[in-house]
Amino acid sequence: MTCPYCNKEMEKGIIEAKSQPIWTKRQKISIFKRKDEIALSDFMSTEYSAAYYCENCRKIIIDIDEKISCLDID
Repeated sequence: MTCPYCNKEMEKGIIEAKSQPIWTKRQKISIFKRKDEIALSDFMSTEYSAAYYCENCRKIIIDIDEKISCLDID
């Protein structure tokens, strides 16, 4: 993926977390995902949303629909 900020190539990876990684607008108290939150992976799954990192801009872009296996990350 090309960085939309600087047009350099981004490095593909995942966002890893000890519990289910989510996007939320408030601090999470419960371990269960709320309706207005976006899961980056399913609970206990080995597949994650692809996350692209630009070293130049120090920005990460997450593609929620592109799922990759954590086993494919080297």
